[in-house]
Amino acid sequence: MKRCSACAMALLLLLSLCVPFASAEEAVIDVPRLETTPVIDGAIGADEYVCLRSYAEGGLSLVSGSSRQPSAYFYAGWDDDYFYFAVKVSCYAPHSSYQDDEAGHYIFNGHSLMAALVPDDPSAAKYQPANGEYWLWEEAYASGVCFEWTTILDSRTGSVVTDDHFLALSESEGFLAACTSADGYDVYEMRIAFSAFSTEFAGAPFQAELGAVFGLDFNA
Repeated sequence: MKRCSACAMALLLLLSLCVPFASAEEAVIDVPRLETTPVIDGAIGADEYVCLRSYAEGGLSLVSGSSRQPSAYFYAGWDDDYFYFAVKVSCYAPHSSYQDDEAGHYIFNGHSLMAALVPDDPSAAKYQPANGEYWLWEEAYASGVCFEWTTILDSRTGSVVTDDHFLALSESEGFLAACTSADGYDVYEMRIAFSAFSTEFAGAPFQAELGAVFGLDFNA
């Protein structure tokens, strides 16, 4: 694992599209400490973040049956109390996203951001799946191995909706999500308190300090 630059912690970006800890490409990146606190409003200000990965530069993976080639950008930063991140991705009009479980239209069936967070170094031996290749959904759910959630901008109501799949990160103190859809892009922006970086599976609470490592996976 490469050394972290000054004022950075390491993020293991799991490019497995929300199949936790699958045998997929992984990227260890330095997440810079922020000088300006981002406003969680679904807009990426020039003075708020640095773009850490983009699809155009080969830093994000595309798994799609569509022939379209999207644009996608990943931003992140941190301070003493929070981890912040934002994803900007192409939105092919019209923006369509809503949740109606009774009708079989789940929150992730439209334009959405599904994310998983491991408040620990996911390369540790205990995070290796039992079958040696990937975690089965029911096993990951039962063990509480990570947080997983989906966030949308509801195209029917205009409201931001987050639904937790594994554990309940969105109910933690300090969690905040914002989404916008304009000019051909969806933007998902989130703030997560480091005080919430804790699971029984991980054990010891996460310490937000230089060189600390945790895992993030997302699918937009």
